[in-house]
Amino acid sequence: MSKNIAYILLFLLVPIVGFAQDDSFRTWTSVGVKKSLNNWELSTEAEIRKAGFYEKTLRSSIGFAAYYDVSKVIEVGPAYTLIQFYDSKYDDYQMRHRFDFTVTGKHEIKRFTIRLREQIEYTNKDESDRIRDNGTIDTYRINPELLWRNRLKISYNVKGIPLTPSLAAESFYQLNNPDGNIFEKFRYTMSLSYKVAKQHEFQLFSIINQDRADPNSQTEYVLGLGYTFDF
Repeated sequence: MSKNIAYILLFLLVPIVGFAQDDSFRTWTSVGVKKSLNNWELSTEAEIRKAGFYEKTLRSSIGFAAYYDVSKVIEVGPAYTLIQFYDSKYDDYQMRHRFDFTVTGKHEIKRFTIRLREQIEYTNKDESDRIRDNGTIDTYRINPELLWRNRLKISYNVKGIPLTPSLAAESFYQLNNPDGNIFEKFRYTMSLSYKVAKQHEFQLFSIINQDRADPNSQTEYVLGLGYTFDF
């Protein structure tokens, strides 16, 4: 069993660890709390995203969500996230307000669980500190931003131990680009969740982010750690 756990950890870490000293390497850390109430699941999560391990904070956020089980296989609900985003062009932090609505379908096959998540995401960006030398505001080309996010996730419940490895692929499609809508980003995630006493869940994950909207951007490699308390 210990060998299987070690193999899973290597499976997660090998694609990322080679980029740990690269400018494209990121670390994400999150802490969350959730509560199930009848058919509702209420949750909040705080997250910090950094460049490298101990370098500049690129984003910090706190989010709130309320999801409702329409049936055993369908979940719907809204969420809100308050984001402090680092604007590298002006070396400044700005606030962003994000709202989304999610529909998730779930299907179980033996020890496998397949989830398809469809999400509409609306983000309003603060431009007040983006001031050019001539005193005018340097506005974003798309603000507010509207995206359609589509994610397919496959999880496996390891027999006899509270470990759940998973794989996910997600696309981000623009819905209000004045120059024509395109796929903005593709994200690939490998994760391993470990539950302790049904209330504590730890998650180790690695992510590859491919930006398709900006030809000058580079692929990001993320190593992340999350914790959720379920009460």
